[in-house]
Amino acid sequence: MANHLAFSSRAIIVACLCVTWIGCYGKPAGFPDLAEVEGTVTVDGKPVSNLAVAFIPEGGRPSLGITDEFGHYQLSYFRGETGAVLGPHKVMITTNQETAPPPGYRDPIPVQYNLKSTLTAEVQDGENVIDFELESKSRRRR
Repeated sequence: MANHLAFSSRAIIVACLCVTWIGCYGKPAGFPDLAEVEGTVTVDGKPVSNLAVAFIPEGGRPSLGITDEFGHYQLSYFRGETGAVLGPHKVMITTNQETAPPPGYRDPIPVQYNLKSTLTAEVQDGENVIDFELESKSRRRR
């Protein structure tokens, strides 16, 4: 069941990425106010590439970004629009999967940062730099 749940969380993130980046034609009525959001994700003090970073507001469309080789991400909201809606967000960070993971795959990013995320962020008007310093399970045991 854990593998199914892990795949489901990745499927949700991939679906959100598709909706966000493909979008539809033009801005919908009542398009929300957005603020720029970028930051860096590190695991055990080291930047990590190819992580999907999802900011999920209490209601509405999520914003997503993928980390580069320096662990840097910038959120995209809607077809050509960058940023995230203002207010509180749940944040999910997971390894970006281009295909379904093989049976038995375990995301190296611990579940408290993705499937059972305890991460939150407040997006405020203007430019937001929101960094995430994650710890792997092996490091926390020391």
